Amino acid sequence: MKTTSAPNVLAWALISLCSANAFADQQFEARQAAAKEALKEVISEITARQKEAVEANGLDGAMKVCQEIAPGVLNRASIKTGWRITRVGTRARNPRTGLSDEWEREGLEQFGRRVIEGESLQGMTRAGVTDYGNGTKQFRFMQAIGTQDACLSCHGPKEKLSSAWKKASAAYPHDRAVDYRVGDIRGAFSIIQPMDVPLNP
Repeated sequence: MKTTSAPNVLAWALISLCSANAFADQQFEARQAAAKEALKEVISEITARQKEAVEANGLDGAMKVCQEIAPGVLNRASIKTGWRITRVGTRARNPRTGLSDEWEREGLEQFGRRVIEGESLQGMTRAGVTDYGNGTKQFRFMQAIGTQDACLSCHGPKEKLSSAWKKASAAYPHDRAVDYRVGDIRGAFSIIQPMDVPLNP
């Protein structure tokens, strides 16, 4: 009977481990690329709608896009991909929505440190894998949202908020999402992909 020596067994084990790690790395990179592509489409649509709204109604026009149109864009993207695609903020406007979980809070804090260190918010991302419980893994991805001029009518200094926003603010009695300045990290797009579900071809 032919036997396999211990060194050969060890060598095959190392090869198998390296192959598994390489495959995992490829899967991680593929999921990261897919997440970036999905957000590229989302951001493109929201930006286009904001531009139209601002041209038609000034900076106040961006308010309706944030409140009503952007959630619909994210919902359609979630249905299309089978992932959870949302927005989270560094300070919540509505405590019932937009609240970050622990991984997202860590990501927002990390983004803030990276901005302080001089990194551009443009394209700033974070990716990782978390344990959902019962051995289920989730791929997590975040992309930073910076504060732009169009954001200030609703999210800028309290004394400079637009009259339109002041009328609408009654619906948000616990609003904390104000006093931002252009260039501040205001939040992030967040994606959760179940690792046991293959990526769409």
